[in-house]
Amino acid sequence: MVEGVILLTPNQPNVGFTMTTREDFRKSFVARLSQACEESSNVPPPHKGRQQYLAKEVEVAPEAVSKWFKAVSMPRPEKLEKLAQLLQVDRSWLAFGANPELDRTQRKAHGRELEGAVHLVMGMIMLAGGHCGTPSDTDSRASYVDFYATIRGSVHPIHISLARKVLNDEYELMVPKEFKDVRSIGVISLGSGKYDFVDLPSAMIEEHKVRKTGQFALQLTRIDPHKYATNGVVWPKYRNFSDLG
Repeated sequence: MVEGVILLTPNQPNVGFTMTTREDFRKSFVARLSQACEESSNVPPPHKGRQQYLAKEVEVAPEAVSKWFKAVSMPRPEKLEKLAQLLQVDRSWLAFGANPELDRTQRKAHGRELEGAVHLVMGMIMLAGGHCGTPSDTDSRASYVDFYATIRGSVHPIHISLARKVLNDEYELMVPKEFKDVRSIGVISLGSGKYDFVDLPSAMIEEHKVRKTGQFALQLTRIDPHKYATNGVVWPKYRNFSDLG
């Protein structure tokens, strides 16, 4: 298991739901596993090499995968994590069906904080000598570009992702499905008016994203006071927004 990543297992209490029997738990896992396979463009259809593909990619025997789909056994934690990464889904959802989304009140509060984060980054870019402007109503990218930043003659479409703290030292950031068309910046609040600003290169997003409704999520773990990683890979940080150019 990746150092610093907390992965729940079926034996841990207080995961937010109850199951009547171990068999029910396994059957619900099979349903989510099948759903994730159906939604993945890389996984073969049922009876056309699906189980063999999963066995090869997760590095288990085909018999083990067969037992998963028959609800006879569950993947071990380290294999469950690999499976979630392969299928690009949230590992807590795959294991337990836990819904990691915010409720309505939390979404409203997060929206207000996100607006503040957008203005914060715009201000810091302007302090670094850049210029910022918001997209017009007729801009085809207005739904996912928060603002345009001009630095040293280059124009960058910027999307701001405000981190949500999920567990101790674990954060979730949402990025649009059009992430390849923008420069994504992650903003992580440290409290007391202090923030870390994380560069989210599209190549790293592609490698580590998990599907969410209409968007993708990134799960970052703080491995040092100001260093963040996903599956052991460290995300670059901004020290000065003049680096944006």
